[in-house]
Amino acid sequence: MKLVQALLHLEGLVIGAAAIWLFFAETGLSWVWLAVLFLAPDLAFAGIAFGRPAATRAYNLAHNYVAPVALGVAGLATGEQLLVGFALIWAAQIGVDRFAGYGLKYSLAPKATHLQRVAQPPPEVAPSLEVAPSLEVAPSLEVAPSLEGEARPTGVAL
Repeated sequence: MKLVQALLHLEGLVIGAAAIWLFFAETGLSWVWLAVLFLAPDLAFAGIAFGRPAATRAYNLAHNYVAPVALGVAGLATGEQLLVGFALIWAAQIGVDRFAGYGLKYSLAPKATHLQRVAQPPPEVAPSLEVAPSLEVAPSLEVAPSLEGEARPTGVAL
């Protein structure tokens, strides 16, 4: 496993574990909330009824940290522990998914994720490895003596 891939998985584990710990330590909410809502972001897979692109968008919207962080900030700002708890459950689920290797999806390939691309790009989305022939970027420059006696390229303003 590459170092970057290992760090991304470890990051998911740490976020998932920290969010679960914070849920119990700080919200005072019952474990039932965690049990019932933990897989709620995965309901985004219902978007498959509208085709793969819609499912990919729905999954990615439900599986990034932007919305849970915004929800958590709103909960902290209003003192609403239920919002903070929901945000922590959501972040925990995303973290556990990342630890398990489920990342944000690419619509080009059914199982292509941002974590998989770190490990090894799938053939459907891998960049071409062909090397382009060398191109001459600038015409060759003649060297002319400067007034101070140093050589400098001609046609270049100093």
